[in-house]
Amino acid sequence: MAGDDKADQAYRRKLGDGLVLRWSSADDVDRLAALYGEVFRDRAEDPPNEHVQIWTRDLMSGRHPLITPDDFAVVEDTATGEIVTGTCLLSQVWDVEGVAIPTGRPEVVATRAAYRRRGLVRAVFELIHARSETRGDLAEGITGIPYYYRQFGYEYA
Repeated sequence: MAGDDKADQAYRRKLGDGLVLRWSSADDVDRLAALYGEVFRDRAEDPPNEHVQIWTRDLMSGRHPLITPDDFAVVEDTATGEIVTGTCLLSQVWDVEGVAIPTGRPEVVATRAAYRRRGLVRAVFELIHARSETRGDLAEGITGIPYYYRQFGYEYA
């Protein structure tokens, strides 16, 4: 697989069962929108969530001020071509009493139901943490499921 640097755009790692961990590119926009549209709906029988699909397309557009199309860590099933897990890293600067703090903000964490409980979210967070460190972020902050993100090193603040 390409390189050992998890922050590098060319990084790829086989996870077994035809799954590959990698960074996104602009070519992934439709597959990411499909993943998020499927995962972020109220019931399995509901249509894909078009609002999160629009948001995903905006994040992947290349025009968003906090992210590029290359800033999603994904797991692809090479047998189907689907992206089955993904999250992204927003680049923010937080101001704390006049001190600028470069901060990474993971967002839109999702795994298709059939692929859960395989450690895939842990794998994408390895990439997110590596890129955040390489960029020089002094902190990361995430909102979401209470207690869930503690397993990836996050604490309440």
